[in-house]
Amino acid sequence: MFKKILFFSFLLVYNLSFSQLTIVDEKFESGLKPVNYKYFDSLDKIVIEKGTHTKGMSVNNHIKTICTYDRFSNKTILTENDNLMYAEYSPSGKTIRATKFVATTLTGKEHKYISEKTNFTKHKKDKIFKTTPYFNDEFEWGISNKKRKERKNINFIKDDLILVKTEIYSRKNNIYNIEKPNTNRLLGEKFAKWFRKKPNYLVKPAVRSFFEIITKSISNDYRKCTVYKTYYDEKGKKVDDVAFNVELKKYYLVFSMNNNTEETFGANSMTFDNNLAINGIIDDPETNDVYIYGLMGEKARGGNFSSNTPIGYYIFKFDKDGNKIWSKTQIIKDKLFNRGLVLIRAEIDVLIKDETISVYNRVKSGKDNSVFKHTFSIQKGEPIKELNKASTLSKMKNTYAQINFNYFLFAHDKLKNHKNKAFDSTTIVALEEKTEISNYINNIKLSKNKILFNTIITDSGYWLIESDNKNYYKILFFNK
Repeated sequence: MFKKILFFSFLLVYNLSFSQLTIVDEKFESGLKPVNYKYFDSLDKIVIEKGTHTKGMSVNNHIKTICTYDRFSNKTILTENDNLMYAEYSPSGKTIRATKFVATTLTGKEHKYISEKTNFTKHKKDKIFKTTPYFNDEFEWGISNKKRKERKNINFIKDDLILVKTEIYSRKNNIYNIEKPNTNRLLGEKFAKWFRKKPNYLVKPAVRSFFEIITKSISNDYRKCTVYKTYYDEKGKKVDDVAFNVELKKYYLVFSMNNNTEETFGANSMTFDNNLAINGIIDDPETNDVYIYGLMGEKARGGNFSSNTPIGYYIFKFDKDGNKIWSKTQIIKDKLFNRGLVLIRAEIDVLIKDETISVYNRVKSGKDNSVFKHTFSIQKGEPIKELNKASTLSKMKNTYAQINFNYFLFAHDKLKNHKNKAFDSTTIVALEEKTEISNYINNIKLSKNKILFNTIITDSGYWLIESDNKNYYKILFFNK
């Protein structure tokens, strides 16, 4: 059972009249340090996982306590005195799936579910589990083929697909046949070839149905991309199939790190796993409108090329039936952005907030870093605000094996006027947008330990997470 603890007091209620509120201000405890944080969009809460970082070759966090805080500083303990690693959360934020902690293996063999119903539902991992990576408050689910292979091992063209659902508490399995999306529209001489010959499709929970399968066809001249969203109900029945057409007249589509990108870890770097990285997709949960966005450039290059030269980005808005409402292309003039980039280090993201939509770009090369943000009106796509900010990357090791996992916060961007402080790219944006955040960080005294900052921007405001990764951490909330 979840345990709720209320922190309201006269002082807290008084402070709510101001735009800034300290949610958490704690010293690190031996054996019970913060090891990770996440944000629940559905609940507007931040979750903190506490425990220890495992020493040696293991990268597993030993999670002992999980709790959430809302923006009024109310605390809910989800579990305590536990023995977990790899905590995942249902879309509602009401159910946790975690693995029993094992220091010497990456995956573990036993799962545990924690919710308001129970905190002692365990089951062994099996072959079925590998095909059900998603879960909600009632069941696990995923897509497989008749041989129960994982998605990455499915031949999307030849194999028949099934929906696998496993009830969390009874462990009962339900199998449903799926009408696969039309694959003929993805193949042919006029289309770009699939990169690495990987399955060029994405399965995810959907805003307007139970789940969707996303496929993309890219013209071989890299000027056009059609995104297909095929929607299914809880029994795998196809309920809709919609095409969203993106076309650039002057420039070419450029691969990037976005919310459709899947990566492959190599010995010293990451590379794109398939053609999904050509653009990102975000759905408006209130209107079901669809936004498709990505980088553009002056050269046509496929995903098998690790570099390209972006010149800006595009964003298209569609209604739920695939009709284009508006589109924008935005040129970015910046020495770092406009030179040859390793595309795995070119990021683009989108945030819908109030009646606006903001596009964020971040590019990294060596010790240099640039962050860009442009805000448009949702209704007509009219430009509202522009931000260009350059920073210097702190010393960091780029290979997967050399990353220091014994940190609570990760931030690599430095600004000239902030000594011994490091920021993630969202905090750099927040510093420019929110005067109260800038004033707060400016007034922090110089520390012998580097202080790191992460920020989460939401509809309600800004969550600022601060820590030196050694002695303390703080969470503050700033009203929008």
